[in-house]
Amino acid sequence: MVLALVCFGLVMVFSASSATALLDDSSPLSLVTRQAIYALIGLGLYLALSRARPGWMREVAGPAVAVTLVLLLAVLAVGAEINGAKRWIDIGPIQIQNVKTSKIFPIAQQKGLDKHLHTIIVVSESPELTRKTY
Repeated sequence: MVLALVCFGLVMVFSASSATALLDDSSPLSLVTRQAIYALIGLGLYLALSRARPGWMREVAGPAVAVTLVLLLAVLAVGAEINGAKRWIDIGPIQIQNVKTSKIFPIAQQKGLDKHLHTIIVVSESPELTRKTY
């Protein structure tokens, strides 16, 4: 499903940018190529993080949220204004939009809490409780 959405997004980028690129005498695939590189990096991160153990996610989630909050506040002080919006931090040739990074860490926290969601307490015929983890 994720791969289908990524491919659909690349088709949409191509359809939106190819005509403009041809009018500017540049390659119609230039923006799609750059977007495809970012998509491959994102898919690699997706595959790596989807296999991370929940304990590691719990350990990383707290500091990652703190770093994200600091970066969100840093945008107010040193953020670059682009098209009238001050939402980006320029670091050399890279521009970071911190709102995008802040969407990742609640997912990391949820992945860390998944261990607790899969623990079911089963009441047996005896008065003691038995815990089973699935």
